[in-house]
Amino acid sequence: MILSWFAWDNAFWSNRIASVLHRGTVTIAGGFDVVNMPEIGYGNLLHSGPRLRTRDALRTAKTVLAVSQSIANDATAVSGREDIKVVYHGFDANQYAPPTVKQDLAMTAGEVSETNLARKGIRSFARAAESLPNIPFLIAGRVWDSALRLLNPVSPNVKFLGYLPDSKLLDTMRVAKVYVQASAHEGFGCALAEGMLCGCVPVVSHRGAIPEVVGDAGIYVNHKDPRDVARGVREALERPELGAAARSRIVSLFPLQKRRDELTRAIDRILSTHD
Repeated sequence: MILSWFAWDNAFWSNRIASVLHRGTVTIAGGFDVVNMPEIGYGNLLHSGPRLRTRDALRTAKTVLAVSQSIANDATAVSGREDIKVVYHGFDANQYAPPTVKQDLAMTAGEVSETNLARKGIRSFARAAESLPNIPFLIAGRVWDSALRLLNPVSPNVKFLGYLPDSKLLDTMRVAKVYVQASAHEGFGCALAEGMLCGCVPVVSHRGAIPEVVGDAGIYVNHKDPRDVARGVREALERPELGAAARSRIVSLFPLQKRRDELTRAIDRILSTHD
């Protein structure tokens, strides 16, 4: 059996070889591979060659899984398949226990690159800080000089933390009251879910799979409007009880064991037909 993470060229060639060898295949649509967003120059489907290979990979796979309903819809649109199963990401909640005391600060995580200024909402996040000068706005992720030039000047309360190892990122999430994901697109939003597990109040856009993750346990904003992002952060700081609701949602809907079980069942079904 061959399992391909993302319906990219790896899945295109793997599924074709598997057909010759009479092997079962599972292809997981993960986000970028099935997205076409020319307005921000994002997605594997922007160009005809990758689009055709992704369509072939999805059509020839015995089983196609997707990390969210949003991504399943995108995969169906490009492939025509109606049998795509959603298997959400999963998390070990015990690794993300929140502290009893949090600080009045907002954070987001993502590489500070030119593409991510819009896709991850980093530009809106940094500009929102101007409206709340007494609140630290922390950005965790590698910083590219080219993106920083496009962002500058930034408010003094914006702090670029650079790349953080997992333990340091987790420490930052644990003390932050607010996690912001003002993205133009998210296939799921793992960092968002981790922030919620740490008891952060999520301030988010209504884009991609974000509503599937957050539900009614967060505050929604216009990802293109820094003033509205600032409004969301201000409201989140006034409603810290949403942090507990956010954590409870991830604990109940996205446990790691559930993902493990669903992946195992999908693989077992393939193996049982190719003994």
